[in-house]
Amino acid sequence: MVEMPAMFEPAADEQVSDTVIRALADTEGVDPTSMDVQLYDAVDPDALDAFFGVRSGAAGRRVSFSVGDYRVAVDESRCVHVMKGANPARVDRPAADTATTLGTGSP
Repeated sequence: MVEMPAMFEPAADEQVSDTVIRALADTEGVDPTSMDVQLYDAVDPDALDAFFGVRSGAAGRRVSFSVGDYRVAVDESRCVHVMKGANPARVDRPAADTATTLGTGSP
């Protein structure tokens, strides 16, 4: 049986990075300050916020990355999808039309 990813919508005026942190904490069942994983170990939170910060021209934007045992995807509507143990070694890069580098480390 395939596990479906949990989806989290951003709260009003919430940065995408904060939605990701909230989603990971909720998925782990812990307070965000008690998580075993750190978002900045997988992706630059400021770059993630900048990438999704401008609503105009966001059509088709999507990024996915691994954080600990979780696979995280953010879609063009800024919804965050989290799945445990889903292909943790693969990291998708943003579309070629952007110069923003979201990941930390090498591809």
